[in-house]
Amino acid sequence: MNAIMGSGILGLAYVMANTGILGFSFLLLFVALLASYSVHLLLAMCIHTAVTSYEDLGLFAFGLPGKSCY
Repeated sequence: MNAIMGSGILGLAYVMANTGILGFSFLLLFVALLASYSVHLLLAMCIHTAVTSYEDLGLFAFGLPGKSCY
């Protein structure tokens, strides 16, 4: 997860250089809203199903393919 966040932060300057300040601000706001909504959905499903782990949540939502097996 740290590698994904790090590469995303490094890419912000490139995106801003290519889209301009207004386009970058719009894209940043859009991605922040999507992230907030995804966390809301995750928490709502945890409350609805009384599941507290990602593995069990994946199993509940998608069946056996949703469970991460290692």
